[in-house]
Amino acid sequence: MLTALQNRKLDKAFHHMDVNHNGDLELDDLIALGIRVLAAFGVNPESDQASRLFGAYTDFWEVLLAKIDLDGDRKISREEYRLGMKAAFIDDPAGYERALRPAIQATLDVTDVNGNHVLDLEEFQRFQSAFGTSPQDAELAFKKIDTDGSGALSIEELVEAGRQFYLSADPDLTGNWLFGPV
Repeated sequence: MLTALQNRKLDKAFHHMDVNHNGDLELDDLIALGIRVLAAFGVNPESDQASRLFGAYTDFWEVLLAKIDLDGDRKISREEYRLGMKAAFIDDPAGYERALRPAIQATLDVTDVNGNHVLDLEEFQRFQSAFGTSPQDAELAFKKIDTDGSGALSIEELVEAGRQFYLSADPDLTGNWLFGPV
């Protein structure tokens, strides 16, 4: 059973991914999200970087479908998403490493414009804007996730924040702030 916090976090993530806001996640939503990320950083959708991003998003999608799309309609409702995320990643943390971490990593590879393996506040806000997070919530998230106080977010800090956001029920973890307040 998911906690109220986990449901709020998963609902927030679902909302970010349901790009066309029809109440169901479809592969087209993830592709559209990828296009928004690429556009926010001026990356050519035909580039190798874009191909890796779309590949990681597609792999993530296929893992979710395999866990929960019992009727074979290739759509995921909010409730199915909650159950799928629980089955695919919360109940099986190794699933995070196989499918969710690569999607997060591919996204971060696009957002790390200068290749220094950290995101400054401006890069983080651009990344978050592609997901629909307000600049104010992104700035708050940045401050919470910057656990070493360096003024930049390392790829590892962001990957760990993603792990905490998607997998943990602990309300005190900084990763809960990945997309702003929940």
